[in-house]
Amino acid sequence: MIHIIKNSHITYIIVLLLLLTACNIEPEPVVAEQIPELTELIPELTEQTPEQAYPYAPEPEINTEQSTFPFPFPFSTVDLYGNQVTHETLGNYEAFFVYLWTTWCINCVVGMPDLAYLAETYAGRVGFLSLLGDFDTASDTAMYIKENAGVTFMTVNAMDDEFSELADLLNSGFVPTSVILGQDGTAIGGQIVGGGIDRFQSAIDHALGE
Repeated sequence: MIHIIKNSHITYIIVLLLLLTACNIEPEPVVAEQIPELTELIPELTEQTPEQAYPYAPEPEINTEQSTFPFPFPFSTVDLYGNQVTHETLGNYEAFFVYLWTTWCINCVVGMPDLAYLAETYAGRVGFLSLLGDFDTASDTAMYIKENAGVTFMTVNAMDDEFSELADLLNSGFVPTSVILGQDGTAIGGQIVGGGIDRFQSAIDHALGE
């Protein structure tokens, strides 16, 4: 059987593959102590020392011409647990924090408790959404990571065509990469490449005008 793929789909797949091969930022070791169960799943977490602070990649500017869609835009898909979800499920907030990650990216994993804390801190004002790059192949691992980190916000498939515009915004060449969107779809500030709760919180406060 021959499958014909649209050019736009080919570009999207190539972009995501580049993202999935570029997670080269070292983790924050403190998180291994916060979530002991993860040390069994990812032994590398226990091998880090406080002196091995990871560097952050440069933060490229977002092409604002790509961020002209309202957010949350209409979508209908299934989340990580197989539940049918839509844009209405995501809710209505002053701003939205979108996080692109994979289960095999150590820095993505160790940033999860930070996101859980921030989602609780900004509850009612900022909505959180994660796009998982290896959704089709590592859903069980992703659920384990999220549950042990206390993350409850929605996770969807980064490869879903409905989220291709978001994937374009998150195209930095690294995972994790995050972006904060206003309700009109405007990307507020630059891409947040890598992790760090202080960086996340500073970007959120800026987006909220604080």
